[in-house]
Amino acid sequence: MDFIRTTTLGQVLHHASGRRWLRNADESDVSILVTYVDREASKNLARWGSISSRHDLPYTDGTSSFYEEPRINIASGAIIHEKHGKDIFLVKFTEQDSENPRNWSTRKRAFVTAVICFYTTSVYIGSSLWSSMVHSVVEEFSVAQVIAQLGTSLFLLGLGIGPMFFSPLAEIPRIGMNNIYLLTNLLFVLCQLPILHSNNLSTMLVFRFITGILASPCLAQGGASIKAMYSARDMGIPMAIWDTATAVATFSGPIMGNYAAEYRGYLWPMWISFWFSAAGLLSIVSFLPETSPDNILYRRARRLRVLTGNNKFVSTSELANSNTTFASIAKDSLIKPLSISFKEPVVLVLNSYLALVYSLLFAALESYSVIFIDIYGFSPPHEGLTFLGGLTGSLLALAVYAVFYHFYQQKLFSSDDKIKPEERLLPAFVSAFLVPIGLLWFGWSARPDVHWIMPVIGGAFIGPSSAGLFFAIMNYLPDAYPTVSSSVLAGNSLMRSVPAAALPLFITPMYKGLGPGWASTVWAVLGCLFAPAPFLLYRYGGRIRLKSPRARHDF
Repeated sequence: MDFIRTTTLGQVLHHASGRRWLRNADESDVSILVTYVDREASKNLARWGSISSRHDLPYTDGTSSFYEEPRINIASGAIIHEKHGKDIFLVKFTEQDSENPRNWSTRKRAFVTAVICFYTTSVYIGSSLWSSMVHSVVEEFSVAQVIAQLGTSLFLLGLGIGPMFFSPLAEIPRIGMNNIYLLTNLLFVLCQLPILHSNNLSTMLVFRFITGILASPCLAQGGASIKAMYSARDMGIPMAIWDTATAVATFSGPIMGNYAAEYRGYLWPMWISFWFSAAGLLSIVSFLPETSPDNILYRRARRLRVLTGNNKFVSTSELANSNTTFASIAKDSLIKPLSISFKEPVVLVLNSYLALVYSLLFAALESYSVIFIDIYGFSPPHEGLTFLGGLTGSLLALAVYAVFYHFYQQKLFSSDDKIKPEERLLPAFVSAFLVPIGLLWFGWSARPDVHWIMPVIGGAFIGPSSAGLFFAIMNYLPDAYPTVSSSVLAGNSLMRSVPAAALPLFITPMYKGLGPGWASTVWAVLGCLFAPAPFLLYRYGGRIRLKSPRARHDF
């Protein structure tokens, strides 16, 4: 029952019953609220107006005249400074607090991780399902293929733009992550209905862009939810599993979509997306508890204010965001991610590298039809099955990474749960070479006189190479820039989604014009140009970080 209580469904039942069902511990025993107050921080706020001790301010007895009684902060017993002091009861997590995501049982954290992965897959599968409809859309609406491919491109563009707005909102204590997940996924499901019932391609494309924006929180905040549950030492494998969920969605889309489009009609891939996302919505409503520590503490402080009638109960995040304005939110969401992305050389290089790999992943969705339908004469359903190579490769990459992380990388953490950020780049050492190898194998083996299994095997390298790079870089960036991690990841999402949105529009003419061999060689050369980046950053990244005011300097 404790698990259900913290989900959206549990909160609805709790309020609908007049707070009689699924009660919080402090609602059943008000005396427990004493343990929720951080006495030391409350004392410092009373004396100096800040959570930590300050010695640059004179301390007075809290009176403005000889005849006045000093004001006392009841939570800490400290005298309140007459000018700088704040009479606040700061709410915290207790040592073994069951509401703190870090204190959840291993089973609960594993289950919540699975729910997040399913939610991510159920929404993200819509990114690749449209590729199954391209040929049918060309025939149905009598448009050029490049117009039909806009359905994929606009969705990816929306995925890149969405985090610029949703990431800052999810960090506001009053909102939290679950409200963002719930609202955007509900709208995602509803906004697919115009695609399914419209006979106008322009309408369909507009709503593909809108659904792309609404799908973005699963990518922008899914990793943040997992990070909230696990320590830095323990989150490596859960994060890798979540990253793999996106690859599974990408490669599964054409497998299911091609069969649906061939045998049930060209709109059926979108029906698959609709029902998957509806199932994802049901899962987060029923089984996903709030994972934002700031929101959990905010709701605790608000609950204590109601229970006691005392408005002095405040959470740390409320205190920190008390002066937040719309202008500052807009700056953090729009200007800051772009500023960091282009002013930080490390971020710029790694974002560009991931943009290339991410683009190639979706370019494969279009180039596979050129190779396996035009060259080998596969039917669309059989062409979809060739994506099993990439799917299998991604799962194998996860298994190899899990073994590597458990037996080697996890041991590099210090006793205080820290690791040199550059150590997280180790998986990229292998993946950096797999990218060009896979592309060359894929392109030059695609000939009528060579068995079709050879390009399938070459394409299978795309899965593990992209997965390995994502495991490494997406763990490195927020660890190297922890104070601005949300902005770094939001900028990363935008920078990799924009080129990924453009590439499908010209990848088919490119592969038909140059031939699979030379077209793949162009991308392999770009992969080779970026391949030294992980090695150079592993050696010199620490020195570069010392020159940045935003990066970690403790290693």
